[in-house]
Amino acid sequence: PQSSIAPRRPGSPQGLGAMLLCGAPTCCAGPQRLGADAEELDCADHSSLRFMKAGGSSEPPADLRRMLDKLKADLLGDLRAELQELAATIRESNVHVTGKLGEMATDVADVRADLDMIRARVQRGPIGQFVASCAPKICSPDDRRPFPAKRAGTNRSLRSDSAGGLAIEASARLKEPKATTTASASASSTAGAQDRGAVGPAQRCLLGPVVEHFEAALGSQGAAGGEPTEVQRMPFVSGLQEYATLLDRMGGSMGSYLEANIKKLATSTAESSKLGYKDWLESELPAHEATSYKEYVDDSAWMANLWIGRTLEFFVEFFGEVHKGKDTKQSVDVAYKKTLYNHHNFFQRTAFMTAVRQLPDRDSILASLQGAAAATDVQRDLGSFVGAGRLLAAFCLRTNEELDRLLQRTRKAHLRSS
Repeated sequence: PQSSIAPRRPGSPQGLGAMLLCGAPTCCAGPQRLGADAEELDCADHSSLRFMKAGGSSEPPADLRRMLDKLKADLLGDLRAELQELAATIRESNVHVTGKLGEMATDVADVRADLDMIRARVQRGPIGQFVASCAPKICSPDDRRPFPAKRAGTNRSLRSDSAGGLAIEASARLKEPKATTTASASASSTAGAQDRGAVGPAQRCLLGPVVEHFEAALGSQGAAGGEPTEVQRMPFVSGLQEYATLLDRMGGSMGSYLEANIKKLATSTAESSKLGYKDWLESELPAHEATSYKEYVDDSAWMANLWIGRTLEFFVEFFGEVHKGKDTKQSVDVAYKKTLYNHHNFFQRTAFMTAVRQLPDRDSILASLQGAAAATDVQRDLGSFVGAGRLLAAFCLRTNEELDRLLQRTRKAHLRSS
């Protein structure tokens, strides 16, 4: 017969306050009739399991209660500490991710600018420029190509009369057929002697017009060798245009690094009546109200002057190393680390170094600059360009510092008034 309270199973240890019994109809313990003071628990093998409490009491002992409370408090304390540490880690990660996203946004903007620049180069025909840079290597000295007709026509008005006459005469001589008789050869020799006599014993190489414009921009200050306080705007800009054309002739479409900023000078809202370059730049100040005088407007003469100064500084140092006798690669590395490397980000460095790697070797560069002049004329004009260009690049960068101070003073006044 079944009792209301299940008997203790044989072999169970003495002193236990409860027994685990299965409430299923058939079990290893057999069917049991459970009392009213039993609690039902889950069983892995059957549908239910009952826990028989000692003495029919539902309250656990006080020691057990204290132990459970302490365990619960410890667990909650550990969990709270872990959650606080996790929250701090998440906040720190958010700050780091936000900073990285800002850097990525800046890099993306720089990449877009680089892509626009590359697209502009492609539109101007980089393959043709590359072929032009290779011409001195595959043609004989007598058959070197003159400036492309389009560029020569575009910039001829910017040259001085003597320089323009030299370029046109040199181009015409290249197109004349070679003499086939002794009389024709004698006549050509006489004409050539007359031409050389008209120009003088020291001829200008293709870098000569750039040097003439730069020296005209510096005026007497350049002859004195001191730091100029002002330069003449028109000859300076004309010299930059001539130089950009010459750089494209050398290969790598290097002239585009100047042409984009020369265009900003041409479209500036500065007062055209100002003849001094710095004086003219200062008159553009009202245009920068668009940024509340916080920074330069991108499409402005101020921004153009900054990058003209940096770019011209690189090319001056580059030609300075070439003038000393170093090869193209060495000259590029030395000049870039001194100048533009400090102002370019990763993407700009990659794009620029890819472009300058297309420049030919030193001998080809000097040959492309020679034109109708002698090798000694090239060395002379190269040294003159380095001297004048270094003064002008430094002047542009000093002017940029003055413009930046002017912008900050104007911004403070603007904020006070608003």
